[in-house]
Amino acid sequence: MVFPKMEFPRNQVTSTPCFKDDELIASVHQKGKPTEFLPKVAETYGKIIFPHGCRYPYLFASIALSMDGKMAYPDNQDGDMLVHSNTYNRDGALADFYILNFLRAYSDAVVIGTRSMKAEANEWIVIYDEELIRERAEHLSDKENQPFTIVSSKDGTDIPFDHLLFHQDEIPVLVFTSPSGYETITRQAGENFYQLENVTKENIFQKSGKTPVVVTGQGAETDLASFFQKIKEAGFDHILIESPTLMWLLMKEKLLNEFFITYSSIFVGGPYSPGYSSPFTFDNHPQSRVASINYHHNTFFFTRQILEEEK
Repeated sequence: MVFPKMEFPRNQVTSTPCFKDDELIASVHQKGKPTEFLPKVAETYGKIIFPHGCRYPYLFASIALSMDGKMAYPDNQDGDMLVHSNTYNRDGALADFYILNFLRAYSDAVVIGTRSMKAEANEWIVIYDEELIRERAEHLSDKENQPFTIVSSKDGTDIPFDHLLFHQDEIPVLVFTSPSGYETITRQAGENFYQLENVTKENIFQKSGKTPVVVTGQGAETDLASFFQKIKEAGFDHILIESPTLMWLLMKEKLLNEFFITYSSIFVGGPYSPGYSSPFTFDNHPQSRVASINYHHNTFFFTRQILEEEK
């Protein structure tokens, strides 16, 4: 199978460091394996070594925001269009997509939300950069050629069952939902899905012609800690979160370890902010320490932020 490919020339995607907390970065890197980093990333962004996590996989998220903290335009809710609308710096959008690609290259699996699936009905959640695919094979241990995809849905009502990912056998796809969500899936597309009780690498990667579903929690509520503990026990160490809703829920549970946030020098207004319907409180809110800030000209700023330790 030939997946979509793109070139990411170094001269176009390299960003310049303007701040780096060497002590903080070293404290994170020393928990990982010193040889497990991607050379192209070290050259164009800065060296990244991810720990393997203990009880849970090491979880990191990626999102692009406007300067006023918005993730999409009200009249165009495709998140990719946010960075592409910056007409001052076309390469900045490419550099942002490059960051998403190298985070996928570090990942065993990528978690996506249903909103992005609806916006891109034929999108593969894969690494587009062939250099990163080669480096992944050479420098990162126990990684498949591509990360597999996890679809996160709280109640199953928002899953686009006609999406390309559910009708192919090249990339394993796993659905994560609640008991109520599984009832919805069974009712609407039961012949194409089945509940996976024993979460192992072999069971996830088997080609059965049906999509496995992992169910946790009670009613219409999922149990995030239980799910990611199962994923860790199955042998998966690094997970990229691309769902904005799940990013916020994971921060609430103190399970998200890092946040890679791109800021594009545009202003959007409107309600489309990540977590806008799930605010934190004055007494209980996540906090991060900025590990590094890179810039691409004077229109894109790329940050790596470290969150609380896992439970």
